[in-house]
Amino acid sequence: MITEAKEKLLSIVDQGRLAAVLHYPSTNGDRVRAVIICQGLNGERAEKHRMAVKFGRLLAANGIACMRFDYFGMGLSDGASYEMTTSTKVSNVKKVYAYLRALGFIHPDKITLLGFSDGAKISLLSALELEVRSLIHWSPVYKGGARNYFAARKPKVIRNPHDGNSFVVPWSGLWFGVRYFQDLANHDVAAGLKAYSGKSLVIYDNQDDTVRTDLESLQPDCDFAFNRQRDVLRVDGAGHLFSSAEFERKVMLASLHWLQRAV
Repeated sequence: MITEAKEKLLSIVDQGRLAAVLHYPSTNGDRVRAVIICQGLNGERAEKHRMAVKFGRLLAANGIACMRFDYFGMGLSDGASYEMTTSTKVSNVKKVYAYLRALGFIHPDKITLLGFSDGAKISLLSALELEVRSLIHWSPVYKGGARNYFAARKPKVIRNPHDGNSFVVPWSGLWFGVRYFQDLANHDVAAGLKAYSGKSLVIYDNQDDTVRTDLESLQPDCDFAFNRQRDVLRVDGAGHLFSSAEFERKVMLASLHWLQRAV
């Protein structure tokens, strides 16, 4: 059922101000379910080819609220990329989750975390802490990304020109602080995948080398099966970013229908 969709710019405080956008439907007093989008490693609140914007508007038009935001150190949020770690990202998600739960028109027990690429790891770790019972993962990368990249080659470490007391690693258009890599050891993602017992939808291209390499790195510790409530959709030819109108619409509609049916 299509409804009126609205948007609101927000600022949520965690380490600094986090730039956020809330998409929400006209509720007529009813409480609605909501989705929090956790971007990829170097993603921002719009995501690649503005897919997060399109999905947020699609959800709101179908009666589901959606929050998309920039992590601390990314996009329009406060901080610098070299101050960002997995732990700061999880903290950001928890703050956004608390903000949504406090809104009178959001059902506090019907909030889903959606992780895109490296955001799958962030959403999983956040869900375990928050006891969130539903996840959607697009092109999930749980252990790989920056970890695999730097395991295969010697990283270039330089002194931070803006902070002479710290060091950074230039990669993918950003400066990653050494603390980012140190912090990875604090998170056992394979154990998290085994521990998660909620519902989940996983969508990816089976020929995506990034996802396939990551899944292989989880074997045999984790069978890439959260539990029996896991649903999987493989979109052949879609690539890692679903970079065509056909593929992104297929992914978004499948996610919407899953939310309407399974959560």
